[in-house]
Amino acid sequence: MRSFGQSLLRPARRLMDSLTYPRKFFLIFLLFALPLGLTVYLLLSEIQASIRFADKEIAGARFLRPLRNVQEAVARSRLAAERHADGAAADMRPDVVRADEQLQAALKELDAAQAAVGEVLQSAPKLAVVKDNAGFLRTRLLATPPVNTDQLHRKLQEDVGALLAHVGNESNLILDPDRTPTT
Repeated sequence: MRSFGQSLLRPARRLMDSLTYPRKFFLIFLLFALPLGLTVYLLLSEIQASIRFADKEIAGARFLRPLRNVQEAVARSRLAAERHADGAAADMRPDVVRADEQLQAALKELDAAQAAVGEVLQSAPKLAVVKDNAGFLRTRLLATPPVNTDQLHRKLQEDVGALLAHVGNESNLILDPDRTPTT
C-alpha cells in the first residue's frame, strides 16, 4: 500500500522538487485561490438571484395594493347598481355615481402602478381587458333608466381576479402557479 501511495505522488514530488520557492508558493496559492474564487462567484450569483426574486415580489406588492382597491370598488359598484336597478330605495343613483367615481379613482391608481412596475410583471394585456370592461360597464351603469349590470360586474370581477392571479404568478408571490387565488 505504501508503494502505491508513493508512486501516485511521485509526479507531484518531482514537480515540486524542480520548482523554486517562489514558484512553489505561487502554485500553492493557485490551488487554494481557484476553489475560493469559484465559491465566491457562485455565492454572488445566488445573491443576485435572490435580489431579483425579491424585486419581483416588491413589484407585485406595489401592483396588488391598487388592484385590491379596484376589486373592492367593483364589489361596491355591483351592490349599489343592484339596489338601484331593483328600486329598493327611492333614488340610489347618487350611490351608483359615487361607486363609479371610486372605481375610476382605483383604476387611476392601478394605471400609476402599471407605469411603475407593469413591465416587470407583464400585466399590460390583462390590465387592458380590465379597463375596457370597466369602461363598458361605466356606460351601462350610468344609463337611464337603470339596467341590470350584474353580468357585467361579474365579468369585471373575473377579469380582476385573472389579473390578480397573473400578477401573483409573475411576481413570485404565488410560489405554486397551479394554485391561483380565488376572488
